[in-house]
Amino acid sequence: VEFQSHFEADYSATAWVHSLADCTTMLCAPFGSLIVNRWSGRVSVMLGGLLSSCGLLLSSFSNSLEFLYFSMGIMMGLGFALCYTPAIVMVGCYFRERTALAYGVGLSGSGIGTFVLAPLVQSLIDLYSWRGALLVLSAFVANLC
Repeated sequence: VEFQSHFEADYSATAWVHSLADCTTMLCAPFGSLIVNRWSGRVSVMLGGLLSSCGLLLSSFSNSLEFLYFSMGIMMGLGFALCYTPAIVMVGCYFRERTALAYGVGLSGSGIGTFVLAPLVQSLIDLYSWRGALLVLSAFVANLC
């Protein structure tokens, strides 16, 4: 809603921002695997955290929806892809027994995170505007580095 009112765009135009981020995350997950195999999961997560944080930071200065497509949709999505794959891989490395349960608990984290972050992000928007909320989220994601 904030993007719709600020950029005077309809729902479908602003929905592309998050759709691109989700699509980029899933399509680029194999790159995360390549980095994990070549170097390590830590390197992949650190690169992903840096990319995601920079994408959110740049998004807070956006003056157009097209720039958000790049910064939040592509850049942040690629960063999340580099973090997502090692998270899945590490479960299998550390849990030799009850692996299925460990994967179930681990994967439920994204659903729980979405559930918890929605009201938190709305509170940040109410307090600091959407630009300030993106800055706070950028700092939060930078902790992955």
